[in-house]
Amino acid sequence: MSGYHLVGSCNGLHCGVSEIPEGYCVCFLNKATRVISRESPMLSFSPGIGRRTMFGFGYDPSSDKYKVVAIALTMLSLDVSEKTKKKVYGAGDSSWRNLKGFPVLWTLPKVGGVYLSGTLNCVVIMGKETIHSEIVIISVVLEKETCISLFLPNDFCIFDTNIGVFRDSLCVWQDSNTNLGLWQMRKFGDDKSWIQLINFSYLHLNICPYEEKSMILPLCMSNNGDFFMLKFTRNADDEYQTILYNKRDGKSQVSVVPSSSFRTLLWRNLKIFTQKFGHTLLKF
Repeated sequence: MSGYHLVGSCNGLHCGVSEIPEGYCVCFLNKATRVISRESPMLSFSPGIGRRTMFGFGYDPSSDKYKVVAIALTMLSLDVSEKTKKKVYGAGDSSWRNLKGFPVLWTLPKVGGVYLSGTLNCVVIMGKETIHSEIVIISVVLEKETCISLFLPNDFCIFDTNIGVFRDSLCVWQDSNTNLGLWQMRKFGDDKSWIQLINFSYLHLNICPYEEKSMILPLCMSNNGDFFMLKFTRNADDEYQTILYNKRDGKSQVSVVPSSSFRTLLWRNLKIFTQKFGHTLLKF
Protein backbone atom coordinates (compact mmCIF):
# COMPACT_ATOMS: atom_id res chain seq x y z
CA MET A 1 0.00 0.00 0.00
CA SER A 2 2.01 2.93 -1.28
CA GLY A 3 1.78 5.97 0.97
CA TYR A 4 0.47 3.95 3.93
CA HIS A 5 2.25 2.55 6.97
CA LEU A 6 1.12 -0.66 8.61
CA VAL A 7 -0.49 -0.23 12.05
CA GLY A 8 -1.89 -3.71 12.61
CA SER A 9 -2.86 -7.14 11.28
CA CYS A 10 -5.70 -9.46 12.28
CA ASN A 11 -6.77 -12.78 10.73
CA GLY A 12 -4.60 -12.10 7.68
CA LEU A 13 -6.04 -8.63 7.03
CA HIS A 14 -3.68 -5.66 7.26
CA CYS A 15 -4.55 -2.09 8.24
CA GLY A 16 -2.61 0.85 6.82
CA VAL A 17 -2.72 4.53 7.74
CA SER A 18 -1.97 7.48 5.47
CA GLU A 19 -1.11 10.80 7.11
CA ILE A 20 -1.98 14.06 5.36
CA PRO A 21 -1.81 17.64 6.71
CA GLU A 22 -5.53 17.62 7.52
CA GLY A 23 -5.54 14.27 9.33
CA TYR A 24 -5.49 10.54 8.59
CA CYS A 25 -7.14 7.97 6.33
CA VAL A 26 -7.04 4.20 6.74
CA CYS A 27 -7.56 1.28 4.37
CA PHE A 28 -7.38 -2.51 4.56
CA LEU A 29 -5.35 -4.98 2.52
CA ASN A 30 -5.90 -8.70 2.05
CA LYS A 31 -2.42 -9.89 1.05
CA ALA A 32 -3.67 -13.29 -0.10
CA THR A 33 -6.08 -11.79 -2.66
CA ARG A 34 -4.25 -8.44 -3.04
CA VAL A 35 -7.59 -6.68 -2.61
CA ILE A 36 -7.39 -3.19 -1.10
CA SER A 37 -10.43 -1.52 0.42
CA ARG A 38 -11.52 2.01 -0.30
CA GLU A 39 -10.18 4.73 1.96
CA SER A 40 -11.98 5.58 5.15
CA PRO A 41 -13.42 9.06 5.67
CA MET A 42 -10.71 11.46 6.82
CA LEU A 43 -10.03 11.58 10.55
CA SER A 44 -9.23 15.19 11.44
CA PHE A 45 -8.00 16.70 14.71
CA SER A 46 -7.98 20.07 16.43
CA PRO A 47 -5.06 22.26 15.30
CA GLY A 48 -2.19 22.43 17.76
CA ILE A 49 1.57 22.68 18.15
CA GLY A 50 2.11 18.96 18.53
CA ARG A 51 0.27 15.66 18.30
CA ARG A 52 0.89 12.02 19.15
CA THR A 53 -1.39 9.41 17.64
CA MET A 54 -1.84 5.69 18.23
CA PHE A 55 -3.84 3.23 16.11
CA GLY A 56 -5.14 -0.23 17.01
CA PHE A 57 -6.77 -2.81 14.74
CA GLY A 58 -8.99 -5.80 15.48
CA TYR A 59 -12.08 -7.84 14.62
CA ASP A 60 -15.59 -7.49 16.07
CA PRO A 61 -17.24 -10.94 15.74
CA SER A 62 -20.66 -9.61 16.78
CA SER A 63 -20.90 -7.48 13.63
CA ASP A 64 -18.43 -9.49 11.49
CA LYS A 65 -16.53 -6.25 10.95
CA TYR A 66 -12.90 -5.15 11.26
CA LYS A 67 -12.42 -1.97 13.26
CA VAL A 68 -9.71 0.65 13.78
CA VAL A 69 -9.27 2.58 17.02
CA ALA A 70 -7.46 5.94 16.95
CA ILE A 71 -6.26 7.78 20.06
CA ALA A 72 -4.65 11.22 19.67
CA LEU A 73 -3.09 13.57 22.23
CA THR A 74 -2.92 17.11 20.83
CA MET A 75 -1.06 19.94 22.56
CA LEU A 76 -3.14 23.02 21.77
CA SER A 77 -0.55 25.57 22.95
CA LEU A 78 2.36 25.86 25.38
CA ASP A 79 0.11 26.90 28.27
CA VAL A 80 -2.84 24.61 27.56
CA SER A 81 -2.92 20.95 28.54
CA GLU A 82 -3.23 18.24 25.92
CA LYS A 83 -6.58 17.31 24.44
CA THR A 84 -7.38 13.64 23.95
CA LYS A 85 -9.48 12.46 21.02
CA LYS A 86 -10.76 8.88 20.81
CA LYS A 87 -12.36 7.50 17.66
CA VAL A 88 -13.36 4.15 16.15
CA TYR A 89 -14.05 3.22 12.52
CA GLY A 90 -15.47 0.00 11.10
CA ALA A 91 -14.72 -1.28 7.59
CA GLY A 92 -17.33 0.09 5.20
CA ASP A 93 -18.67 2.70 7.64
CA SER A 94 -19.44 6.23 6.46
CA SER A 95 -17.89 8.02 9.46
CA TRP A 96 -15.69 7.78 12.54
CA ARG A 97 -17.49 7.45 15.89
CA ASN A 98 -16.53 8.47 19.41
CA LEU A 99 -15.00 5.75 21.57
CA LYS A 100 -16.82 5.74 24.91
CA GLY A 101 -15.29 5.40 28.34
CA PHE A 102 -11.63 5.96 27.41
CA PRO A 103 -9.79 7.56 30.37
CA VAL A 104 -7.58 10.61 30.48
CA LEU A 105 -4.01 9.52 29.73
CA TRP A 106 -0.68 10.82 30.92
CA THR A 107 0.98 9.41 27.82
CA LEU A 108 0.14 7.12 24.91
CA PRO A 109 0.95 3.40 25.07
CA LYS A 110 3.89 2.05 23.08
CA VAL A 111 1.71 -0.07 20.80
CA GLY A 112 -1.83 0.18 19.49
CA GLY A 113 -3.21 -2.72 21.46
CA VAL A 114 -2.98 -6.51 21.53
CA TYR A 115 -6.02 -8.22 20.02
CA LEU A 116 -7.84 -10.90 22.00
CA SER A 117 -11.41 -12.16 21.49
CA GLY A 118 -12.97 -8.97 20.18
CA THR A 119 -10.91 -6.61 22.35
CA LEU A 120 -7.81 -4.44 21.99
CA ASN A 121 -5.64 -4.26 25.09
CA CYS A 122 -2.78 -1.91 25.99
CA VAL A 123 -0.85 -0.76 29.07
CA VAL A 124 -1.29 2.96 29.81
CA ILE A 125 -0.54 5.59 32.44
CA MET A 126 -3.94 6.93 33.44
CA GLY A 127 -4.30 10.46 34.85
CA LYS A 128 -3.20 14.03 34.15
CA GLU A 129 -0.36 14.27 36.68
CA THR A 130 2.38 11.80 37.49
CA ILE A 131 1.75 11.97 41.25
CA HIS A 132 -1.87 10.95 40.71
CA SER A 133 -1.28 8.59 37.81
CA GLU A 134 -1.94 4.86 37.73
CA ILE A 135 -0.61 2.12 35.45
CA VAL A 136 -3.45 -0.05 34.16
CA ILE A 137 -4.54 -2.12 31.18
CA ILE A 138 -7.19 -0.47 29.03
CA SER A 139 -9.34 -3.00 27.15
CA VAL A 140 -11.35 -1.65 24.22
CA VAL A 141 -14.46 -3.80 23.66
CA LEU A 142 -15.01 -3.55 19.90
CA GLU A 143 -18.63 -4.75 20.00
CA LYS A 144 -19.78 -1.99 22.35
CA GLU A 145 -17.07 0.50 21.30
CA THR A 146 -16.32 1.24 24.92
CA CYS A 147 -13.47 0.63 27.38
CA ILE A 148 -12.82 -1.09 30.68
CA SER A 149 -9.81 -0.76 33.00
CA LEU A 150 -7.97 -3.80 34.35
CA PHE A 151 -5.42 -3.74 37.15
CA LEU A 152 -1.97 -5.23 36.67
CA PRO A 153 -0.64 -7.92 39.04
CA ASN A 154 0.23 -6.80 42.58
CA ASP A 155 3.59 -5.01 42.92
CA PHE A 156 3.68 -4.56 39.15
CA CYS A 157 4.76 -0.92 38.96
CA ILE A 158 7.17 -0.57 36.03
CA PHE A 159 5.64 1.29 33.08
CA ASP A 160 8.04 -0.32 30.61
CA THR A 161 5.65 -3.24 30.53
CA ASN A 162 4.91 -5.49 27.58
CA ILE A 163 1.57 -7.08 26.84
CA GLY A 164 0.73 -10.09 24.69
CA VAL A 165 -1.46 -13.16 24.26
CA PHE A 166 -0.49 -16.58 25.56
CA ARG A 167 -2.71 -19.68 25.32
CA ASP A 168 -5.69 -17.47 24.44
CA SER A 169 -5.12 -15.44 27.61
CA LEU A 170 -3.80 -11.96 28.24
CA CYS A 171 -0.24 -11.86 29.56
CA VAL A 172 2.18 -9.15 30.67
CA TRP A 173 5.91 -9.24 31.26
CA GLN A 174 8.57 -6.84 32.44
CA ASP A 175 12.35 -6.77 32.48
CA SER A 176 13.84 -5.23 35.65
CA ASN A 177 17.44 -5.58 34.38
CA THR A 178 17.93 -8.50 36.77
CA ASN A 179 14.77 -10.58 36.33
CA LEU A 180 12.15 -11.28 33.70
CA GLY A 181 8.66 -11.70 35.13
CA LEU A 182 5.76 -13.12 33.11
CA TRP A 183 2.13 -13.20 34.29
CA GLN A 184 -1.01 -14.68 32.75
CA MET A 185 -4.61 -13.56 33.34
CA ARG A 186 -6.39 -16.90 33.65
CA LYS A 187 -9.88 -15.41 33.27
CA PHE A 188 -10.15 -12.45 30.92
CA GLY A 189 -11.64 -9.37 32.57
CA ASP A 190 -10.89 -10.64 36.08
CA ASP A 191 -7.82 -8.78 37.30
CA LYS A 192 -7.72 -10.97 40.41
CA SER A 193 -6.95 -14.03 38.27
CA TRP A 194 -3.29 -13.16 37.50
CA ILE A 195 -0.78 -15.96 38.05
CA GLN A 196 2.98 -15.70 37.63
CA LEU A 197 4.29 -18.18 35.07
CA ILE A 198 7.95 -17.27 35.26
CA ASN A 199 10.36 -15.25 37.41
CA PHE A 200 13.65 -15.72 35.62
CA SER A 201 16.84 -14.28 37.14
CA TYR A 202 19.61 -13.82 34.59
CA LEU A 203 22.25 -12.23 36.83
CA HIS A 204 24.37 -15.38 36.49
CA LEU A 205 24.32 -15.14 32.69
CA ASN A 206 26.78 -12.88 30.89
CA ILE A 207 24.22 -11.02 28.77
CA CYS A 208 24.91 -7.40 29.80
CA PRO A 209 21.33 -6.40 30.62
CA TYR A 210 22.23 -2.82 31.57
CA GLU A 211 23.24 -1.75 28.06
CA GLU A 212 20.99 0.67 26.23
CA LYS A 213 18.22 -0.93 24.16
CA SER A 214 18.71 -4.32 25.80
CA MET A 215 15.66 -6.55 25.66
CA ILE A 216 14.68 -9.97 26.90
CA LEU A 217 11.62 -11.36 25.17
CA PRO A 218 9.69 -14.57 25.94
CA LEU A 219 9.07 -16.63 22.80
CA CYS A 220 7.35 -19.87 23.79
CA MET A 221 6.66 -22.30 26.61
CA SER A 222 6.53 -26.09 26.68
CA ASN A 223 3.12 -27.72 26.99
CA ASN A 224 3.87 -28.91 30.53
CA GLY A 225 4.97 -25.41 31.57
CA ASP A 226 8.47 -26.46 32.65
CA PHE A 227 10.54 -25.00 29.80
CA PHE A 228 10.65 -21.51 28.29
CA MET A 229 12.53 -20.21 25.28
CA LEU A 230 13.61 -16.56 25.57
CA LYS A 231 15.43 -14.14 23.27
CA PHE A 232 17.92 -11.49 24.34
CA THR A 233 19.28 -8.67 22.18
CA ARG A 234 21.19 -5.47 22.93
CA ASN A 235 20.58 -3.60 19.67
CA ALA A 236 19.51 -4.16 16.07
CA ASP A 237 23.07 -4.79 14.82
CA ASP A 238 24.25 -7.07 17.60
CA GLU A 239 24.15 -10.79 18.11
CA TYR A 240 21.04 -12.39 19.54
CA GLN A 241 21.03 -14.97 22.28
CA THR A 242 18.38 -17.63 22.74
CA ILE A 243 17.90 -18.88 26.28
CA LEU A 244 16.32 -22.22 27.14
CA TYR A 245 15.13 -21.93 30.74
CA ASN A 246 14.14 -24.93 32.88
CA LYS A 247 11.69 -23.63 35.50
CA ARG A 248 11.85 -26.82 37.57
CA ASP A 249 15.54 -26.60 38.45
CA GLY A 250 16.31 -22.99 37.44
CA LYS A 251 18.95 -24.04 34.90
CA SER A 252 19.55 -22.11 31.67
CA GLN A 253 21.19 -22.93 28.37
CA VAL A 254 22.35 -19.98 26.23
CA SER A 255 23.03 -20.05 22.47
CA VAL A 256 24.54 -17.09 20.59
CA VAL A 257 23.02 -16.42 17.17
CA PRO A 258 24.31 -13.82 14.64
CA SER A 259 21.58 -11.30 13.81
CA SER A 260 21.82 -12.14 10.10
CA SER A 261 20.99 -15.79 10.82
CA PHE A 262 18.56 -15.34 13.69
CA ARG A 263 15.30 -15.89 11.82
CA THR A 264 16.50 -19.14 10.20
CA LEU A 265 18.06 -20.52 13.37
CA LEU A 266 15.13 -19.41 15.51
CA TRP A 267 12.63 -21.47 13.53
CA ARG A 268 15.06 -24.41 13.54
CA ASN A 269 15.31 -24.15 17.34
CA LEU A 270 11.53 -23.81 17.64
CA LYS A 271 11.11 -26.98 15.58
CA ILE A 272 13.49 -28.87 17.86
CA PHE A 273 11.77 -27.35 20.91
CA THR A 274 8.37 -28.46 19.61
CA GLN A 275 9.52 -32.00 18.87
CA LYS A 276 11.04 -32.33 22.33
CA PHE A 277 8.54 -30.49 24.54
CA GLY A 278 5.56 -29.27 22.48
CA HIS A 279 5.11 -25.52 22.71
CA THR A 280 2.77 -22.56 22.77
CA LEU A 281 3.91 -19.29 21.19
CA LEU A 282 3.41 -15.87 22.71
CA LYS A 283 1.76 -13.27 20.46
CA PHE A 284 2.54 -9.61 20.99
